Amino acid sequence: TPEALHRLVESYLSLGLTNEALAMLQERMPVDPERLGLAAFEISLGAGAYSDAREQLSQLEQYLGDSETLYVRIADGWEQLGRPDEAIRLIEEMQASGVTLSYDDKIKLASFYEAAGRPQAAYDLFYEIWLAETNLPRLKFAERQILRLAFRDEQADAAIVRFENELWGGEPSAKKFELLVLFYARNRDVASAQATIDKYVEAYGGDEISLLN
Repeated sequence: TPEALHRLVESYLSLGLTNEALAMLQERMPVDPERLGLAAFEISLGAGAYSDAREQLSQLEQYLGDSETLYVRIADGWEQLGRPDEAIRLIEEMQASGVTLSYDDKIKLASFYEAAGRPQAAYDLFYEIWLAETNLPRLKFAERQILRLAFRDEQADAAIVRFENELWGGEPSAKKFELLVLFYARNRDVASAQATIDKYVEAYGGDEISLLN
């Protein structure tokens, strides 16, 4: 039974018999690859056996099928091993297979992009999340990440020009006006912020208070 196997593996580990515990999990992995394969990975990772951990993740990928959970768990494993590029590959493969990424999946993918040295890809994904999101806490989180990534490396002016182009080159909306005001405020450009608020009030009515809340 799974419980008996768990107790036996724990017994081996308590005796320092890591290889024996891993061999047992490996032998039975086809029966329950997700649970046993991930357990083997965690044991190897905890023991500092990173080569074995990488091999176990690679083997686990053979059992992916349509398991969204396993895709994400393996991607997390690759990120733990310092391979965000592999984590990105898996999440993008999952998306390409027809799976609609959840909010949490997208947040993970954005973090993987940033860890892999791809801040523009992370920015673009957070912007996509922000455009689609209606849940206020989630929207505000995405908003903070957009601003953080846009202003990193002292690229404030370029970030604002890019966002102005995105705003005026597409469909203007109250939501986009609000974010542009935040860009200007972050850059301490009071005049541009006020001009944008005036355009917002002209286009949508209301008052400045509603925009700034």
